[in-house]
Amino acid sequence: MSCEICGRNSCTRSFHSIREQEEFDKSEEDLKEEFEQLRTENERLRNEVDKIKFEVWQAYEYYKREGLLNIGNIIEYAESFKRMKDIVKAARGIYEDLQKVLEDK
Repeated sequence: MSCEICGRNSCTRSFHSIREQEEFDKSEEDLKEEFEQLRTENERLRNEVDKIKFEVWQAYEYYKREGLLNIGNIIEYAESFKRMKDIVKAARGIYEDLQKVLEDK
């Protein structure tokens, strides 16, 4: 098993100075805090996507019920879906960044 601080096989945490151990622990705490911030941001983005989906569904149902479906409304729907797609893309980017950080650790 390799050292959690330097990654070498012939090393262990206790071979490192107290200062190095404390810096490693601090960076690990920072990672946990960053992970929590990313998780919170991801949740916020998911909620925003759900809200947009619901708004689009409501608009579609209204236009369908009122017989107002036309090209202008369809363009409006498409723009709403584009906003939703951008939000999902941002959420995926945050998730991928988080995975890279955790894999590097």
